[in-house]
Parts: sequence; structure tokens; C-alpha cells
Amino acid sequence: MSAYQYLSVECHNDVACVRFVRTRLEETETLGLGDELFRLAHSHPKMVLVLGPQRLDLLFSVFLAKLIRVRNEARRLGGDLVLCEASPITWSVFSASLLDRQFVYRPTLAEALAYWRDQAAATGS
Repeated sequence: MSAYQYLSVECHNDVACVRFVRTRLEETETLGLGDELFRLAHSHPKMVLVLGPQRLDLLFSVFLAKLIRVRNEARRLGGDLVLCEASPITWSVFSASLLDRQFVYRPTLAEALAYWRDQAAATGS
């Protein structure tokens, strides 16, 4: 049984590739999803979380706030949060709320992983 109810996680060295298990969540369930992301960030300090929100049909403001909190916590712990594979509708929500300026986004998982490798090489991590 998975340690997470809302997430599918594959860890590869210092990168956790995170996908959402379900496409539709109620607003109260987004709190649980955010908590799972926060727990993941804490259980793997200094790990980059590559998050593909492409499976989410609906984004609640509480979830967006949780993402900001997870990104900040991951950075505090020496890691980061990189978004990838967002649907055009999902990314338009980030753009409309100016969150596209707060998150690193790469269109594909491969590009997100390459971004993180380049960042790690540049900082010597």
C-alpha cells in the first residue's frame, strides 16, 4: 500500500517525481494533498520535487497556497519544487494569478529534470 493517498511518487537519487493519483478533488481533499506534499518535502530534505499537475481538472486557491508553502519549505530544506507537464488550462490559472512568476515550470518531465541537473551542476550540489 502506498504511503500517500493522493500522490504517486517515484524517487530517483535526489529527485522525486510526483504525480497526482486522482484528477478531481473536493476542496477539503486538497488540504490532504497539500499535507502529503509537505510531508514528502520533509521526508526527503534537499530533494527536488518535480510535480506534474496535468492530471488535476480543478485548482482551488487553498491548493495553490499549499503549493507555495511546499515550495518555500522545500527551499528552506535545501531542495526545490519544479512544476512540469501542466495542461494549458492549469497553467493559465497560474498565469492569471501571477504564480507563473513564483514557480519554475518546464513543459516536460525531461526538461524539468534537465533544469534541476543544470542547477545542481551550477551550484556544485
